[in-house]
Amino acid sequence: LVSHSHTHSHLPLPRLESQRRDGYRFTDHIKDLRLAFTRAKNKTYNAKSMAKKMREDENVQE
Repeated sequence: LVSHSHTHSHLPLPRLESQRRDGYRFTDHIKDLRLAFTRAKNKTYNAKSMAKKMREDENVQE
C-alpha cells in the first residue's frame, strides 16, 4: 500500500516494482525521491544565486 502522506511517492512506481526483487524497499524509494527533489531544488537555487551575484558584480563595476 502506498502512503498518501508522500504525494510524490507514486511517481516512478514501475521502477520500484522492478527493483523490489533486488531487495529495494519502499523506504529506499522515498529516500531516493526526496534526494532527487532536494538536488533539483538546490540546482535551481544555486543557479538563481549565481545569476544574482553576477548582476550585482556588473552593477558594482559601473
